[in-house]
Amino acid sequence: MPMTQSHQTSAILADRVSIRIGGVPILHEVSWDVPRGARVALLGPNGSGKTTLLRLITGYRFPTTGTMTVLGEELGQTNLDELRLRVGLLDPNIEHLAKERLRAIEVVLSGFFGHLCIDFDVPTESQIASAHAMLADVGLESHADQIFATLSTGEQRRVLLARALASDPELLILDEPTAGLDLLAREMLLATVDRVIRLRPEMTVLVVTHHLDELLPETSDILLLTNGRVAAQGSPSSVLTNEILTEVFQVPVTVNLTSGRWQWHVEPDIWPTLMQHSK
Repeated sequence: MPMTQSHQTSAILADRVSIRIGGVPILHEVSWDVPRGARVALLGPNGSGKTTLLRLITGYRFPTTGTMTVLGEELGQTNLDELRLRVGLLDPNIEHLAKERLRAIEVVLSGFFGHLCIDFDVPTESQIASAHAMLADVGLESHADQIFATLSTGEQRRVLLARALASDPELLILDEPTAGLDLLAREMLLATVDRVIRLRPEMTVLVVTHHLDELLPETSDILLLTNGRVAAQGSPSSVLTNEILTEVFQVPVTVNLTSGRWQWHVEPDIWPTLMQHSK
């Protein structure tokens, strides 16, 4: 049945969304209602449809059937440039797009304009002050004038977090935020994310990942995808079970919750079996 929840109380409202590309189904009848201010996660293995659904949410793809509403605006019926300025996105894939001459503060300022080229944009004094405040929030104010390319990967990621927060977004999306980071850099980023979102309880936060240890302790709802379909949706305790994750990820896993952090483990004695399946 169609969803009846008011668009104005939902940050993300996918109503039986399907996508076909070249006749091939990529997403099939996906429905998800994310309340404003919630901390949620989109989880699934590679090829499950996470990236396609993320492109829908950010307005870079449109549903073949069904409707997608973001921050009260239905895709296909709204100005996407204006909508994207209300959404902050931390995407590690854009790190290499920052020009080598850009300073950290300039990368953050680019968040006000929605692109990484600010040659023709003139930030206001208020925006400059806000960008410095964002760098202070992520612990990098002292690096404001450092060339972005010379920062460590972990520092670059925190600058991109500041960039995502620059325009005071209503929706913050973290797309596999700790990809490629070592243990210390990963934990520093997650600790920073946890702190800045606690200061913004009205902001909706979506983490897109296939790693349980990236889930925020405050995560209240998870959408688990597999093969373009919803495998499970609900609270972490109802979705992150050994049985469900073993079936979706196709490997026997043991799930643990320790001090608010979710983790999983695969016993090495399964490795010979996995190798047989790969042949």
